Amino acid sequence: GGRAVPVTFTHGTKMHLKEWLIAQIESEQYEGLCWEDEDKTMFRIPWKHAAKKDYKQTEDAALFKAWAVYKGKFREGRDKADPTMWKTRLRCALNKSTDFHEVPERNQLDITEPYKVYRIQPVNGQFETSESESELYVTIYVYIYDMS
Repeated sequence: GGRAVPVTFTHGTKMHLKEWLIAQIESEQYEGLCWEDEDKTMFRIPWKHAAKKDYKQTEDAALFKAWAVYKGKFREGRDKADPTMWKTRLRCALNKSTDFHEVPERNQLDITEPYKVYRIQPVNGQFETSESESELYVTIYVYIYDMS
């Protein structure tokens, strides 16, 4: 079996973390990755610890893995899966990026489905409208085979 996964590209260029992450939130394919507010200025990112007994690598590390794959740091079937490293990579990218700001007071890390909240910093003091964004993206469906 397998599933079709939308892969989003901007016109021939590699997306920055901001565009990539917004595309993932909008795709709604990751459990728990969603907008925190109606204005889409903040989002929740699932943040379950690998030591938790209900941790499932396939689901809980999916977003972190996708970023590693996108950045060419993980190649399915060739590289050893390293969910902890994937998570570290995305966390460092978020922290390093000037496009994001963690909102610690909104984090919920002690619940069953823990998450962190990040604010997207506005461009020149204003948020890009989704209209201009929709023209940027070309979505292709890629078929992914489940190896399990």
